Amino acid sequence: MSAHNFDRKFDYNRVEETIKKIQQWAEDADYKIDGCVIGFNDIPYGESLGRTEHHFNNQIAFKFYDELYETKLIDIEWTLGKTGTLTPTAVFEPVEIDGCEISRASLHNISIIKKLGLTNNCTIKISKRNEIIPQVEECLQDGDSAIEIPKYCPICGDKTAIVKENESEVLVCTNDNCSGKLLGRLKFFVSKPATNIEGLSEATLERFIELGWISSFDDIFVLKEHYTEMVKLDGFGEKSVGNFVAYNKD
Repeated sequence: MSAHNFDRKFDYNRVEETIKKIQQWAEDADYKIDGCVIGFNDIPYGESLGRTEHHFNNQIAFKFYDELYETKLIDIEWTLGKTGTLTPTAVFEPVEIDGCEISRASLHNISIIKKLGLTNNCTIKISKRNEIIPQVEECLQDGDSAIEIPKYCPICGDKTAIVKENESEVLVCTNDNCSGKLLGRLKFFVSKPATNIEGLSEATLERFIELGWISSFDDIFVLKEHYTEMVKLDGFGEKSVGNFVAYNKD
């Protein structure tokens, strides 16, 4: 951001006033900023304060508070990751933030749900942190019932367990052979950071697991054995099937 001609000589009593000026300037200029850096104008004095490995001691970063929006919690969905962790996601009545309609936000783990005091159909406040990531910030008013933590995995139906992970309570599936865990591992395996196999979307992988064609990473490289059956499936054709069969071993 280019420099703006604010009065640089301000004392502690004028810090808040100066921050408001910066925010107003950014709003008028339609320039997205999430904070500012406050420092001493006296360069020799500032240098005398020294520095750490991370920053100079003559400045401090000031983060603007994100705007909060009120809405109502509708549901909590649980998604199984490749390690077997079930991650809760808050589903709420849509709110518009910065021109985007937001209706979901990750709650990360059980500890967050407890810390926020969430209940079914409660009134919540959400933000879009750094204008990017939706976040549930607080519970304003209790709902009508307590949130039940799933006792069984929504994918395989086996029992779940609450375990401690980095001082937080997380929910896990106890079934080592859960197809949801396999799907999570396969999703990463075929993604761009890994093997980058085109055509194997999450929905396709899930379908092939259900058909019994994939139960391990190795099965991906012998999918051509099912080519005749594959091209007859709804939504599949020779071109789309050829994208990932091309990676198969001869």
